[in-house]
Amino acid sequence: MVIVGASVGTGVWARNPQYRAEGETCVEFKAMLIAVGIHLLLLMFEVLVCDRIERGSHFWLLVFMPLFFVSPVSVAACVWGFRHDRSLEVRFHIFKKVFKSHTC
Repeated sequence: MVIVGASVGTGVWARNPQYRAEGETCVEFKAMLIAVGIHLLLLMFEVLVCDRIERGSHFWLLVFMPLFFVSPVSVAACVWGFRHDRSLEVRFHIFKKVFKSHTC
């Protein structure tokens, strides 16, 4: 759903140049791209965990690499969100999802 939403959002952004002139829509577009990047890293982690459990072909270090990348990116996204007066609900949702996956 996130990838489809980001694709539609990027298509609308590309076809309507008047949106680029407005200041707040630029911030909204960047926030969408940050959220998509973080969700893709989390999806990659979940796919690697499932593959590791099913086949056992990957090292656990490789499986957890997306989480190693998503942690500093999420902190940077929080700082960016504070600077641009953005809601942090998405970042908190991601932290909950990461910690929930560790309890399984």
